[in-house]
Amino acid sequence: MKQNKLLTKIIFSIKKPTIIICDDKDPIINNLISQILGKRFKVGKYSKANIRNTLENNILILPADMKGVAFFAKNAKKTILAILELETIGQALKQIKILKKKKNNLLILNIEEEKAKSVQEKIKTKTLTISVRKTADLKISDLNQGDDAINFKIHFQGNIVPIWMKGKWKKNEILYILTAIACALELGLNLIEISQSLKNFEARP
Repeated sequence: MKQNKLLTKIIFSIKKPTIIICDDKDPIINNLISQILGKRFKVGKYSKANIRNTLENNILILPADMKGVAFFAKNAKKTILAILELETIGQALKQIKILKKKKNNLLILNIEEEKAKSVQEKIKTKTLTISVRKTADLKISDLNQGDDAINFKIHFQGNIVPIWMKGKWKKNEILYILTAIACALELGLNLIEISQSLKNFEARP
């Protein structure tokens, strides 16, 4: 077991994939990120890094509380950290420390959390804010939720693109959509590509 962990770290350090760290373990967010990025990248939807998924993928999705996650963040080509729930400011700041190793790392921050503003005031990390209701870097407007479909407009840097998706979505799951879109934008996809990739996605097929 120890040999496998060591070999995983060696392979990771040589290959240097991008990692996406999220503080929410709901599989829907992993599936959304993989759905959007899957046509351009090989994405590993895993709860841990191991030899196989490190070799096979150039993007790994890892949980924020994974043991040793700081090593992978330090040695990744790019680290994207999504903080959707702020239990404590201290805990958030501890997580954000792993982003300071490289200038191209990104923090995705849900500014609907009451403590988000305090976190923003305490950090200098590159940040992209998301929100369903409030003004943010990446936000939603004209949200229409039906029993079996949802549509809304995405706003980013002066661009507005409509999104249509299947299924009934809860508010926190809409934040998952925004998080996945933010990851995709940071990795070079445009809003039209993202919109097309989400058309056939269902939260609960």
